[in-house]
This record gives sequence, structure tokens and C-alpha cells, in this order.
Amino acid sequence: MTQAKDPIYAERQTYRRRRLGDAARLLPVLGAGLFGLPIFWQETPTTRALIYVFLTWALLCILSGLVAWRLRADAEGEGDDGADGSEEAKPEQVT
Repeated sequence: MTQAKDPIYAERQTYRRRRLGDAARLLPVLGAGLFGLPIFWQETPTTRALIYVFLTWALLCILSGLVAWRLRADAEGEGDDGADGSEEAKPEQVT
């Protein structure tokens, strides 16, 4: 006799949300590495290094905004009703 086993993989939405959370945690590390890169450049004009730092900063801002937007969209699409305490309870209207 064989028993039906539960799948060992997480749902696609849960998996995607976890990977997005991992990406959000990794962005500061990526940023530190990218900001530290000009230190190793030799004989590079200061203006090029400043342009690189500004473009890196802008790219990190855009990436973090996209990750935050995606995480928020996934959380809203989930349909949490606040039963787990993650959202504030909405007050009831008295008529």
C-alpha cells in the first residue's frame, strides 16, 4: 500500500515571495560591493567615479522600489484578513 504524500515543494506564490524577500535582504550587500568597487580602480578620473557612484545609487533605488512594490502586491493579493496579527484590525462601524 502506498500513501499519498504531501508535495515537498512550496507553493509558487510562497516560493516567489520568499525569493523576493531574499533579494530585498541581498540588495544592501550588493550595494556595498558596488560602491566599494571604485576603490580598486587605478588612474580613473574622479568625475567617472562620481558618475559611477551616482548611477549605482540610482540603480539600487530603482531595484529596491521594484522589489518593495512586488512584495506589497503579493501581500495584498494574498487576502490576509488580519487573523494572524500581521495587519491592524479594522474598527467596526456603529450605526
